[in-house]
Amino acid sequence: MDQTAIISSAEEQLKSFGTFLDHHDKKLNRLMQTATAFPSLWSPKTPNPSTTSLVNVNYSANQEQLELLRILESDRLLNKTLLTFAHLCGEADGLVHKAQQMQTKFLYIDENLCVLLADKDGSGGADANKKTNEILLQMSESVQFLCNIQFLLQRCIVLGNNMLHQCGAYCASDDKNLEFRFEDVFDCLADVLLEFLIFNEILAGSNFCRFWQAYKKTVDAIAHKRNCLEYCTESELNGLKSCLEEFNHLFSATLFQSFLDSTFALKDKIGPKGIGQLTNQCNEYMKHCLAMLTKYDANGFTEHRLLVRLNVFCVVFHDFCGQVETKYVKHLLELNQKHQGIVLIGNILWQPSPFLRRHATTLVKPHERLLQDDKRLRQYYLQTRAQSLPHDCRTHCSQVLLWTLNVRKALSTGPFDLTVQQFKELSALLLLGLRFAAQINCTVKGLVNTHVQLQSPMTRPTLQSVCKLIELLKCIQQVFQQYEDIIAKVMQCVLQYLQYKVLHLLNLCKKRIAAAKMHNRNVDALAALRIAEKCMTGPPTKLRTLITKLAVNATNLNNRTLPQDQCERFQLLMARILTLADFQANVAKICDTSFIYWHQLVLSAYLKQVVERKLDFNSFQYILRAFNECGKTLQCMGLGEFKISKNLARTTYDNLRSEIVSKLCAQIETFLRLEVHTNLQLDKMSPFEQGIDDYRDLINVCPMELNGNYVILKDHVENYLSAMFYNLTTISLHDWKTYEEMRHLANTRIMLKPVEDYLPNQTLEQGIDILEIMRKIHIFVSKYVYNMNSQIFVEQKSGNKHLDSIGIRHVANSLRTHGTGVINTTVNFTYQFLRQKFYTFSQFLYDEQIKSRLMKELRAFTEHKQSNNYPLYAYERADAFNKDIRKLGLANDGQTYMDLFRKVITHVGNAMGYIRLVRSGSIHANYSASLYLPKFDENLQFVTASREQEFADVTVAAAQNFEVNITNLVNSFSDSTDYFKLLVAAFQPFFRNPHNLHLKNFFLIVPALTLNYVEYMLSVKEKINKKDRQHALLFDDGFAIGLAYILKLLSQMDNFYALHWFTTVRERFNAERRKIQEMLQDIKKSANGGKSNSKASKAIQNNETEKLQQTLALTERRINAHQMEFNLLYCNLCSAKIFFQ
Repeated sequence: MDQTAIISSAEEQLKSFGTFLDHHDKKLNRLMQTATAFPSLWSPKTPNPSTTSLVNVNYSANQEQLELLRILESDRLLNKTLLTFAHLCGEADGLVHKAQQMQTKFLYIDENLCVLLADKDGSGGADANKKTNEILLQMSESVQFLCNIQFLLQRCIVLGNNMLHQCGAYCASDDKNLEFRFEDVFDCLADVLLEFLIFNEILAGSNFCRFWQAYKKTVDAIAHKRNCLEYCTESELNGLKSCLEEFNHLFSATLFQSFLDSTFALKDKIGPKGIGQLTNQCNEYMKHCLAMLTKYDANGFTEHRLLVRLNVFCVVFHDFCGQVETKYVKHLLELNQKHQGIVLIGNILWQPSPFLRRHATTLVKPHERLLQDDKRLRQYYLQTRAQSLPHDCRTHCSQVLLWTLNVRKALSTGPFDLTVQQFKELSALLLLGLRFAAQINCTVKGLVNTHVQLQSPMTRPTLQSVCKLIELLKCIQQVFQQYEDIIAKVMQCVLQYLQYKVLHLLNLCKKRIAAAKMHNRNVDALAALRIAEKCMTGPPTKLRTLITKLAVNATNLNNRTLPQDQCERFQLLMARILTLADFQANVAKICDTSFIYWHQLVLSAYLKQVVERKLDFNSFQYILRAFNECGKTLQCMGLGEFKISKNLARTTYDNLRSEIVSKLCAQIETFLRLEVHTNLQLDKMSPFEQGIDDYRDLINVCPMELNGNYVILKDHVENYLSAMFYNLTTISLHDWKTYEEMRHLANTRIMLKPVEDYLPNQTLEQGIDILEIMRKIHIFVSKYVYNMNSQIFVEQKSGNKHLDSIGIRHVANSLRTHGTGVINTTVNFTYQFLRQKFYTFSQFLYDEQIKSRLMKELRAFTEHKQSNNYPLYAYERADAFNKDIRKLGLANDGQTYMDLFRKVITHVGNAMGYIRLVRSGSIHANYSASLYLPKFDENLQFVTASREQEFADVTVAAAQNFEVNITNLVNSFSDSTDYFKLLVAAFQPFFRNPHNLHLKNFFLIVPALTLNYVEYMLSVKEKINKKDRQHALLFDDGFAIGLAYILKLLSQMDNFYALHWFTTVRERFNAERRKIQEMLQDIKKSANGGKSNSKASKAIQNNETEKLQQTLALTERRINAHQMEFNLLYCNLCSAKIFFQ
């Protein structure tokens, strides 16, 4: 081998290894995402039916890696035949699978239109137009999906014609060595034809068909608008119109007839000889299918799909060949009368008689007496099934129980320790479970859908039996999922055992052919058998199984190589291999309960009886799981955002909450009340006659999954009882003992643990609740004033004859009610409130009028500071600042903007005062709780002393609990958390941000603010001695605290003190006071030294002197009052400054 070939081979190996690593990495990522998203669950006594495995084990044998050409490696002419039919059958299988997915998705999309239509019918006017637009918009979004359906149907027509053409051409061949039995080809063809029928039934009865003409008219109306061409071109619009015209065929109920019409031209191509041979094979196929269907009785019939397929094939056979044997037609019609309640998909019931009358009139006309009235047949079916359903339900229960025990016993042995007989028994058990599930599924679907179609009410026994059957169906699925990992290990061994049985039959065929004369027909047969053996020695994928069956059919036209019994044995083994090779998909398909979406009333009707009639509490979880699968199906199809998905989730949860949770909570509450008040009951209850209600089984059921969320009944009941106990205790504190007894009874009798409310037994002096203040802190700080020394809030005005007040004792009592944990919440609420106030504060200083005035004050202050002029900030400038602000305008209530700005600062200070009050109340409450403790430290030795004395474990645990409580009390009492510092640290980054430069001159507005505050306090204090005391106040220390807090945040406390404002004010008032004294002395001197010429002039002079003295006395009193208020403000500001040091 040359170097180039070696390098090329190495590159291919490296590329293959890199691809493997990439796939492996993707799988690991998916597993990690699944593990992190999986919720933590308890370990219940009973298995949880709503849980799924963490790792998805996929042991299906349907991942073929080889191409068809490599599997069919042969030089014989038969190889081309097998290759052709294998390709056709494989494509048919893929189209059928894709068609089933589209059918289910279309049903849900169509149901979404029904939901929108129901909303539309319940409203009128503009809402009705809106709902109509939503329906049309939904149809527009589904146009692409309808195109996919149309393309699929066109492909099915081409494929069906091709299969018929190939079969006819093979039959018309003159080569006598060519022989082929088309049984499996007809199976695939019948599957394709069945999908035509299902699409025909779904589309013809859909809401799309109902609104299709209205939708087309709407599109035409939009197309005629002038602005339509702005969004699309004219060619695109014409293409849409032509596409919609083609869709008329979908909703015309002629899809199946169109396939029949498309096969008309094939008859001339095949010729009479081919038609004759094909007719013989079709009759043989019908004979074989009728023999299979005859084995089932009416109650255990599960092959609905096979019966419908046979009817469809019979119609196509009659239309294409026209020579169906009369006995087969008669037999088929008898089977149609025997088996009723056939469900095609979802909620689509099917009746064969109208179908046959429409598409094969000449075929069924001689047998018209066998076509009875469909409605009468359905009513008879409903009546007989309803009568036998309870007995059948009990039979299924015993069968499933026995099957479950046998499966657990069989799977308890290791997968590599099983004998051949055990493999045989295990495969039979797995298939038996699938057969039980299929029988239950068909029974439930047929019965429920027939009730809906006939609009017949379902009786209570029938409802309970139907729900029990659904539970059994989910129970079978749960058993398969529970032993999924063991089945995955055993399944390959079981399949190898079945493949061995097939190879044994093929070996017998080879021996029989080898014993005959060697001519071309036998050589082709041996080649076909070698291909079958080659396929069976590998994994039993669908493709290899199909080729095996086709190869055997190529050698066994008239049971030449396999006798009838061995042929049936071969078909049975291949059917088992097909079922077990794709076992997981078959289990999911048979146990699928998504059809129950169309019967949601079953859930509400059943859940009503769970609590009332004390049904099996563990079993109703399987019903919820069945409804939960509907939501998962919608999510998998990408319809999670549709209205049907949201309605389903809401309806399921509402049913569970109203019928289970609410009733359970009410009954448990009634039970607890009756138990607590047993002494008031006149009639004594006898447990032997009335029984005892035990709710523990229902409360302790496993967590139930609903639409991705888990519902835990125990948590719901505990939350209900906790809220009920707390609310009723707060309403009537004197009944606290009754609810405490009920809480204790719930813990001891039903094993529930409601949350302790920790409410005081009874409190008379509590005032306004701390939680109410916290929620309405914006109202509180504006309607109450704060006294910093006594730490009390007093209401400013009230419509009553008294004013509310809040002190430390009130807060302490409120904290005893709610606990100290509410303090942190209070601080958080206060923080949010301060954010809003500081935004208003910043906006005021950012105003151009204010900013320009402050810049002017800054320049004047800087000039005085550089020239050493004293005072640095004159009293007149602050007074002029206030007057300038007044010129800017007044608010609606007559207040200036400076008044409003002062209120903002006062509200901030009141909020800080409230934080201080809550902190002081917490210390007071903890002190009151520790009054009776002789020793108040953390060095407690109760546990050590109890162990030294060798007390019981209960006593040691009590001592340990006592130490924990004492430690918590000590920690709460000595809590050194400084909430003022926390609030300072929280807002400092905002205030000191370089983007907020407009705040740096705040200290220059403080003198004007103090003047405004002093004037305000003097005005409200003067009203105390007047009749109108509505706005009278004695104190408002919130301004001082707010001012100190803001100066601290801005780091402008030193800048403000550098103004020497209070010294300037003091000197100003002292100067005015000295000036008044000098004026009084001058008046006295003039009165003593003056000489008047007459008595009249002397009297006038004395009168003027007296008036002047009175004016000066009033002025001096005003100055003293101002001086006192300024001094009080200075003291409060200095005291508030300590809080933020």
